[in-house]
Amino acid sequence: MGIGISVATLLRLEAGEPSVSLGVLATALWLVGRDQTLATLAKPKEDCGALRWQAQISRLRQGRESYVWVRLAKQWISSQRRPDCG
Repeated sequence: MGIGISVATLLRLEAGEPSVSLGVLATALWLVGRDQTLATLAKPKEDCGALRWQAQISRLRQGRESYVWVRLAKQWISSQRRPDCG
């Protein structure tokens, strides 16, 4: 029993290429008895790749925000300096 796809599509599926349709993935999972994993496919708490990506984006944003806040604080401090009355 096959899933009716070309060898090239099978190779792309095995490589995890995003160009393979979800239907081909679902059929392949069903064929090997792993179709229950489709229910967890889009659960963010179980998508390690998405979780790592989200953490990386969060760190980048924090770094950028810190940079912006430091720059704004320096500008404010320099605007508050009084000339020497010396």
